[in-house]
Amino acid sequence: MITRRSFLKLAGLTSLGVFTSACSQAPWLIGQANLPAPTIAMVNWHNSANEKTTAHVLKRLTYGIRPADIEQVMSKGISTFIDEQLNPKSIPDNRAYWLVRRIDTIGLNAPDI
Repeated sequence: MITRRSFLKLAGLTSLGVFTSACSQAPWLIGQANLPAPTIAMVNWHNSANEKTTAHVLKRLTYGIRPADIEQVMSKGISTFIDEQLNPKSIPDNRAYWLVRRIDTIGLNAPDI
């Protein structure tokens, strides 16, 4: 007779095996099996010390450097960029407003929901 504890151990190990084997098929299931593995872009292509400083600021304050970000930050100035990042209300976010306004419960208080 199998005990409850043995059954739960066996079920847990079986489900763990099933889930880990399913993870190996995830890229194939979503159609990305032939894509190369993601790599971290090296930022060694900067010409001047100012570009290196700007790239460092962008790496520390954002989720990564996009191609146009360095020129944009250099034209504004690093201190202006940092002030914008610390004051998010100064950044226009019209697209997010139009996407979120469709959700009726966003403007409600907790007791009203």
